[in-house]
Amino acid sequence: MIFIKNDGANFTITAPGKEGKPQMVYSGSDSYLGLGDSKLKNMSKLTFSTESKQPVRIYELVKLQPAN
Repeated sequence: MIFIKNDGANFTITAPGKEGKPQMVYSGSDSYLGLGDSKLKNMSKLTFSTESKQPVRIYELVKLQPAN
């Protein structure tokens, strides 16, 4: 889970893909994201970007543990 304060600003999350080309993981304005393991599998770096004048602040990244 990713908790973000963005005041409605659009932002994009990318990660290195095949051959180092950026791969979009998310694009939108949600302030609470749940990115599934399949999207994040083998990713070691995420890049957050916005073209808005509003800052996008990352408050917390949480890795959920599978239910027992």
